[in-house]
Amino acid sequence: MKNFDPTEQKDLILRAKQGKQGAFERLLENYRPLISSLVKSTVSEFPFSDSDYEDLYQEAVILFFRALNRYDTDQGEVAFGLFAKICIRNGLLTQAKRMQKRLNTLSLENEETTLPPASEPSDRLIEQESYEALYESIRRSLTEYENRVWWLYLSGRTAREIALALKKDEKSVQNAIYRIRRKLRTIIPHS
Repeated sequence: MKNFDPTEQKDLILRAKQGKQGAFERLLENYRPLISSLVKSTVSEFPFSDSDYEDLYQEAVILFFRALNRYDTDQGEVAFGLFAKICIRNGLLTQAKRMQKRLNTLSLENEETTLPPASEPSDRLIEQESYEALYESIRRSLTEYENRVWWLYLSGRTAREIALALKKDEKSVQNAIYRIRRKLRTIIPHS
């Protein structure tokens, strides 16, 4: 991991917040070892498969993007790397616990899981705006149907819930989720 000088890093963060893809990619490439390490650490704490690693890695990149957009470059007390590490680690633990709960619920009861309570509308709007730069390339690479499935999937819905919402067959939704994950792996590679 390259240590940017504080001025260069602040400039990259500000440009990434403005939606400059190149600045985001430079920061992401620099922090990729940290992200991989945090994902490996999380996977080692839970009994997940290789495909779960990919899902958690993609989640970590989204958490990195969220941390980048929430970081206050004018404060001098906490370095961005530490801030990002804390945000990613906490988010991964939350996501891993959700995944574990889903697995346990499905294996014990063979039923759909309960969704976490929805956040306030203003919170969702702020998060949506801060994700725009990252999701723009994702949106361009997915079909209209895959985009609808993707957004519902990101909200925490299961394949069955998405199928009901879109009035589609559950198998069709599962196939779309598989295609989306495959496409995301090319957009957000972990190596």
